[in-house]
Amino acid sequence: MDKIVRESQYFVAWLLMWLGGLLGGFVLGAGVGGLVGLFLGLAGADLGMVQKVGGGLGFLMGAITSYVLFRWIVAARIVRRVEWRVQARTGAPPELPPQA
Repeated sequence: MDKIVRESQYFVAWLLMWLGGLLGGFVLGAGVGGLVGLFLGLAGADLGMVQKVGGGLGFLMGAITSYVLFRWIVAARIVRRVEWRVQARTGAPPELPPQA
């Protein structure tokens, strides 16, 4: 019996998630952190506060980007293939579990 999802497919999905999360999180985090820093700096905030708030929001945006990308890649590269292979083996689409 062969695996429904091969290890190489997991690796490709992880690699895409890692690279996309790293680059997308960096760009979005730097953009949001920079904008917040600009507005706080123009408002006369202390440099230490600008760094902390900008860094915190930048980190938060990077984490959100990583999560959204993870969900998209898992749905596109893993779940659809599992559903397709289950349907090919059984001749019927997989039953969906109740959604909360």
